[in-house]
Amino acid sequence: MALSAVDLRDLLAEHDITTVLIGAHAANRYRLESRHTVEDVIIHKLIAGRPRDMDDIQSILSTGHEIDEAFILENAQQWEAVDRWEKVRTSGRGGT
Repeated sequence: MALSAVDLRDLLAEHDITTVLIGAHAANRYRLESRHTVEDVIIHKLIAGRPRDMDDIQSILSTGHEIDEAFILENAQQWEAVDRWEKVRTSGRGGT
């Protein structure tokens, strides 16, 4: 049984899921909306861990935009990326 886009959206919302990574074909078919916070972007980049992702995080941090560091740390712990977060956080804020 296939879910309609509305049913899928409601199911995701019911479980507080705000980000879904799916194939391009499915994304085009269902036209799912996702709203990413700055923290979501940082977490995704921490998981990827590529040098360019770390540079992107440093750029985000250098804007001075207020972020929820506790949320990022909690997720970094789940994804075993705390060392990357600490390194980029320190270098992204001028070593403070």
